[in-house]
Amino acid sequence: MTAAVLRASVPEAVQTVRAITQSDVWRRARAAPERHVEVPFAVQVPTAELRGAAPEAPPVTILQGVVDLAYRVDGGWELVDYKTDVVEGDLAPWVEHYAPQVRLYARHWAAITGEPVLRSGLFFTRPNHLVWLP
Repeated sequence: MTAAVLRASVPEAVQTVRAITQSDVWRRARAAPERHVEVPFAVQVPTAELRGAAPEAPPVTILQGVVDLAYRVDGGWELVDYKTDVVEGDLAPWVEHYAPQVRLYARHWAAITGEPVLRSGLFFTRPNHLVWLP
């Protein structure tokens, strides 16, 4: 990536950071007794659990991911995954697309920490909207 391309993306990056840091979920996370951002993890999972896995794939896969935001609440954790897609109109198709990933991350976060994930959600930075998953 060239310096010119990077410079051109700065205003959008600043807008994204502002949207996140001015959100209710960010304030909630900052008030939490413990919080983590951009936490990488890797776990071994049955390949059949992964959406779109090829039938000829090996039976076990190493799932690698990054938990964007996790913070402690009474009784467990809340996880939020940031999505920077430009979304206009109905969020439902986007939620349906990304929900399996976030649910998978939440399940493994609970296994790694030994504590339940009470809620997980998607924060769409454009249009600056949080959706808690059912």
